[in-house]
Amino acid sequence: MERFYQDFGSRLRRYRQRSGLKQGALASAVSLSRTSITNIELGRQRMPLHVFAEVVRILEVDPQVLLSGPSGDDLPLKSKYQKVLTDRDASQTEREAVLRIDRRLEKDQQP
Repeated sequence: MERFYQDFGSRLRRYRQRSGLKQGALASAVSLSRTSITNIELGRQRMPLHVFAEVVRILEVDPQVLLSGPSGDDLPLKSKYQKVLTDRDASQTEREAVLRIDRRLEKDQQP
C-alpha cells in the first residue's frame, strides 16, 4: 500500500508541475498546508477524497491518471488516441493510424 501512495504522490507532483502550480498555491486552493502537499507527494500522507476531487478539477487531469498503478503512465496517450476514434472530424486515415497504434500497444503488453 505504501508504494501506491508513493506512486500517486509522484504523479501528483508531475501533473502539478506541468500545470505550473507551486505546492503552496495548490495547498491554498484545496485548503491544506504546503507541508501536507509535500507529504502527499512523498507518499507520507493520504489525501482525503474531497480534496482529491478538487485537485483533479484544478489540475484538469483525469482522476484515473493519478490513481493508476505504475503501468498507468500510458493513460494520457491512450486517452488522447481514444478521443480521435470518437471525434467526428477525424479522418479515416487518422482513425486507422490510431487503431494500428492500439493494436501495437496491446501486442507489446502481452507476455
